[in-house]
Amino acid sequence: MRFIPLLLCLFSCSSTPQLTELDFRESDGSLTLFWQNRPVLSYQVSVASPPEGNPACYERSGFFHPVYTPSGQIVTDGFPEGHMHQHGWFYAFTKTTYRDSMIDFWNQAKLLGNVQLRSLDSTSVRGNRADLYATLDHVSTSFGPILEEQIHVTVIPGASFHQVMWKSTVVNRSVDTLFVEDYLYGGLGMRGAASWNDADTVHFLDTARFLTSQGLSRKEANHSRPLWATMFGTFESGTGGFAAFDHPDNFQSPQPIRVHPEMPYFCMAPMVGHPFFLAPNEPLQLQYLLITFDGEPDVAVLDSLAVEVGKTKDE
Repeated sequence: MRFIPLLLCLFSCSSTPQLTELDFRESDGSLTLFWQNRPVLSYQVSVASPPEGNPACYERSGFFHPVYTPSGQIVTDGFPEGHMHQHGWFYAFTKTTYRDSMIDFWNQAKLLGNVQLRSLDSTSVRGNRADLYATLDHVSTSFGPILEEQIHVTVIPGASFHQVMWKSTVVNRSVDTLFVEDYLYGGLGMRGAASWNDADTVHFLDTARFLTSQGLSRKEANHSRPLWATMFGTFESGTGGFAAFDHPDNFQSPQPIRVHPEMPYFCMAPMVGHPFFLAPNEPLQLQYLLITFDGEPDVAVLDSLAVEVGKTKDE
């Protein structure tokens, strides 16, 4: 399975010449990538705690938040009011069976499972790209670590939009099979900004909007199988959002998406309508392109990016 090539940089370089001022900076347990001295995204390295007064079960590491648009708008939420288990950009399975027991790695309040960063393995900056490698454990409360996830993220910032190429290799490191059940959500979760969350009475401005490559809005898009999907909305200054592209080599590609009818989140959910299993030591490889942008989504640009992602399919 090939990684999405750097020729995608052509789209972000087309309007404004790029500078190569990229560097990682560590602060308060997170690692933030800066471009031209402006933050692009942060990766939570140490265990982050929820706001004071909330249960410790929501503690989490190994997720991306904050994630920024080129102008600096934050398009994610780390511990959103009402659903504190949806941590920025993250990966987790929901309804699974292991040794005749149910494990939910997504909904932390059930106390059945969680995802934890094991190690930040390496980072590098080369020209106008930055790479981050990390290893995570998907842990059952009863049985201990079951899945190992190795994540490689390549970031290419740009004046028009930032690109994040995400590759995860998930391997069952236990001695028994994990069964991922047919369920309405799970997989790559993407939580939208606090200003789109009507449960957040402090930050809420307006509900998020949604659009897919098939022209579907929030009401129609749930469990559809688009080439790209985007969520966007209002900030105190302007609008912006993010989009996700499925890779054609992925299992169930184009993967079904879960679009919540009210909350600002969606996910790439390969288990929708299609249960599968992870046998010991058999890898599941997943790739996605995520972008952040200012303003409203440019359908022509998103379609062009989808074409470029499609060209990377293995023959």
